[in-house]
Amino acid sequence: MKNLNILLLVMAFAISAFLFSCNKEQKQEQQINPQQEQFVDKEKQLKEKEELLRIREENLNAREQAIIQKEKDLGLRPDSTKTEVKDTSKLTLKEKDKKNDKKEKELNKNLDNPTETIKEYIEDLQRAVGDASKFDDNIKKANNLWEKDRLKLLKSSYKNAEKIVIVSEPSVLTNKGEKASVKMKLKRIDKDKKETSMTVTYFLVADKNGKWKIKNNAIEK
Repeated sequence: MKNLNILLLVMAFAISAFLFSCNKEQKQEQQINPQQEQFVDKEKQLKEKEELLRIREENLNAREQAIIQKEKDLGLRPDSTKTEVKDTSKLTLKEKDKKNDKKEKELNKNLDNPTETIKEYIEDLQRAVGDASKFDDNIKKANNLWEKDRLKLLKSSYKNAEKIVIVSEPSVLTNKGEKASVKMKLKRIDKDKKETSMTVTYFLVADKNGKWKIKNNAIEK
C-alpha cells in the first residue's frame, strides 16, 4: 500500500512537470509570434516608404525636365541638345526617304504586274466561300479591288458557291500605260455540287497611286 502511494505521488509530480513545460513553451511562442509580426509589418512599411520615395523622385525629375524645357522654349536657357536634335531630324528624314523609295518600288511593281491584283482578288473569293463566318469580311476585301463598288453583286453572285478552283494561273494579255487585261481559267463548285468551268478575262486600270483596280470582266463558259 505504501509503495502504491509513492507510485501515485511520482506520477502526479511527472504530470505537473509536463503541464508546466507545455505552458512555458506556449508562452514563449506567444512572445515570439508578436515579434515576428512586428518585424514583418516594419519590413512592409519600409518597402512602402521606399516605393513612395521613388515615385516622388520620378515626379520631381519630370517637373524639373518640364521647367528646363520651358526655359529653353522662352530662350532663358541655352539649348545644348540643339545639334543633336538637328541630327536626329536629318536621320528621320533619311528614314522617311527610304520608306518612300520602298513604297514607290512596290507601286511600280504592282503597275508592272496586274496579275498580282487578280491573284489577290481570287484568293479573297476563295476565303469568302470557304469560311461562311468570314464571308462578308472577305467579300469586302475582294470588292476593294474593283474600281467601282460591286459589293451587293458579289454577295449575291457567290452566296451559293462552295469552292473556287484555279485551273490556270492568270496571265497578262495586254499591259500598256494605265490599262491592262488578264486572263485565267476557273472552276466554280456550288453548294448543290453543280460545277461550272469558265475562262475569265479581267480588264484593269491603274489608279493615281499605281494600284491596279478591276474595271470590268468578261466570262466565257
